[in-house]
Amino acid sequence: MVAGLLTGCGREAAEAPPAPVPVVVAPVRFEVLPRPVQGRGTVHPLRQAGLSLGASGRLAQVNAIAGQRVDSGAVLAILDKTALAADLSQAEFQLAEARRSLDKARKLYAGKPNRAAQLRKFEQETALCREVADGCRAALKRTALAAPFTGRMVSCFAAAGDSVTPGKILMVLAQVEPQARAWLPLSEKEYYHLETGDSAVVSPAGQSSIRLRGRVVSRDRSGGLTAPCRAEVLFDNPGALVTVGASVDVEIASTYEEKALLIPLSAVISSAERPPSVFVADPASRFAQRRYLKLGSRRDRDVVVEEGLAGEDRVVVFGQDRLSDGARIVVSELAPADKAGDFSRK
Repeated sequence: MVAGLLTGCGREAAEAPPAPVPVVVAPVRFEVLPRPVQGRGTVHPLRQAGLSLGASGRLAQVNAIAGQRVDSGAVLAILDKTALAADLSQAEFQLAEARRSLDKARKLYAGKPNRAAQLRKFEQETALCREVADGCRAALKRTALAAPFTGRMVSCFAAAGDSVTPGKILMVLAQVEPQARAWLPLSEKEYYHLETGDSAVVSPAGQSSIRLRGRVVSRDRSGGLTAPCRAEVLFDNPGALVTVGASVDVEIASTYEEKALLIPLSAVISSAERPPSVFVADPASRFAQRRYLKLGSRRDRDVVVEEGLAGEDRVVVFGQDRLSDGARIVVSELAPADKAGDFSRK
């Protein structure tokens, strides 16, 4: 019987709930804050050009590929001069023959007004041959395609051996350094709170440590009141750090203000696998509840909460490292909102 009593006592001890965890909580607070316009935009070049040659022929060399950075004046493609040189030789021979025929006609028809029409015919033929020869010489000077500015090749459609004609686009060159442009979609409210000249910071998508300075140079709503709104941001892009079509994160300082909900940074639990979270507790409650949050910008020792909390919530600022969802708690102190950031997790 004694053994049975001892066994029963052991079972009761094993089934006893864990002791409540003492925690310190703080209320969320509201503050009217300047809200930067933030969003993801797309990179566009300062200028872009489709490049072509001014002569027909077959390409002897193509010295560019898509994605390559090229300097202004760099030779990108060269035409085979063999056919053009042969055309020039033939044109010069025909011009020489036309000139000899014209000289002979002038001597033959000198002093014969009734032969003026025949003489004009020889003069016209000579002028036509001269134009053809001049065109061949000009074509020989247009056998090299040079980059009109420093930029990056967006695309290249040509290869050595291809036949080309004047004006046929062979490649596309874009200028994205030392500056580039980003177009950022805007909401209706953001559109009316932005002004030309507002400062901006641009970062490659997901790389917030890289901060490129910029400014708003235009706002666009060219399609009318129902058209989507957007802003054009001109930003520094040394060494073509971001390329045409790349996504960038843009933050623009503006006059836009709104009421924001803030909590102490010390309350936030960060995890590589999950979104940031906090534990919420009512001082009269005996349990803690985990809430996952969408966070905004930092404000000194506080952080803006965009989603996940309500105005009456209390967040645990000390003791959360010993909590799990649904854990029993004892609220040992209610930290004032202006002191909540003084607590740190042990």
